[in-house]
Amino acid sequence: MTIDNQHWERISAYLSGDLSEADKKAFESWLQSSDSNRFLLEEARKVWESSGLKLQLNDPATEEELVKLQSHIEAERQEKNKVVSLFTGSMAWKIAASIAFTAIAVYAYISVKQGDENVIASGNEVMTLYLPDSSRVWLNTNSRILYSGNFTGKRSIVLEGEGYFQVRPDTAHPFEVTTNATSTVVLGTSFNIKAEDSTTTLTVAEGKVHFAARNVKADESIMLTPREQATFRHQQKTITKSKSHNMQFAAWRKLNNPQYENEKRNSALHLTTSYSWRKNQINQSVIEGKITNSASLAAFKNIVLSVTYSQPGGNVKTTKLVINESVRPGRTIDYRRRLLDIFTDTRTLKVYIESAEVDANDNY
Repeated sequence: MTIDNQHWERISAYLSGDLSEADKKAFESWLQSSDSNRFLLEEARKVWESSGLKLQLNDPATEEELVKLQSHIEAERQEKNKVVSLFTGSMAWKIAASIAFTAIAVYAYISVKQGDENVIASGNEVMTLYLPDSSRVWLNTNSRILYSGNFTGKRSIVLEGEGYFQVRPDTAHPFEVTTNATSTVVLGTSFNIKAEDSTTTLTVAEGKVHFAARNVKADESIMLTPREQATFRHQQKTITKSKSHNMQFAAWRKLNNPQYENEKRNSALHLTTSYSWRKNQINQSVIEGKITNSASLAAFKNIVLSVTYSQPGGNVKTTKLVINESVRPGRTIDYRRRLLDIFTDTRTLKVYIESAEVDANDNY
């Protein structure tokens, strides 16, 4: 993925509230075009919120600082098996204190891509990260993953502990997760793996997954589909397959997870709306729009839309609309509402997301 200063400038202006309405709509379209774009925004948002840094565009020192930063990254790259944590608050604070925002964001992205061997560990907090192919991974506490190279060829991951994987589809490059005892191969799907001392358990959320003990022939693997689970017992060297009735098998992602806590506290920051407005045959304003949730884990419901519209003479009115439907992470819902302005010649109309409630019953 190519990252240039224009992207960071647009992200900076978006977070600072400096985009015009037209530019904001264009930015939101760009945001929804790929998971990678949403990841860049979330990385930027976390640095912004954790450091309190004021975003400054066109900083003459940025290019110079970026060169220094890249030199620093290259020096770090030569330290093999270096554990990299993208989401620790202390790291974001130290970087924010020393360089411009653009350089911070570049560092957050590059640090996981450099080097012949990449080791990412979660420590005592749940970690959310994106792999170079845009696949997303949640690591449970005290877990880690390892992968080699730039991930452009074979997509191979070594897992220690527990991880939930959302794999970007790529039929030409299967995605493999190995533990000390098992091998899991997919083309593009979502699944949870928990590797313990005596057992390794795989639970499938979406798609099809091939699961086997390590070092066995491909035709000896078993295939699992959504809501199925397989457990490999290391000592007995047996695999059992069953239906999974536990809808909470990946609920651990919301525990000890600073990113999820931030999403709950700042619901409106993770929701965007695009809309159109027209008058119908009885002169009533009809608003048709979409609401997109860019959060990684939090689902939102009872979304309050603030609608401001102007009347002849410059009189401005504001009303509230509530969308009860829940919108899950990474998803978009449609809405259609009418205003009680039949006897008004409404001139302009704007819609903003004011607030939302976290949907605690969502099992995403």
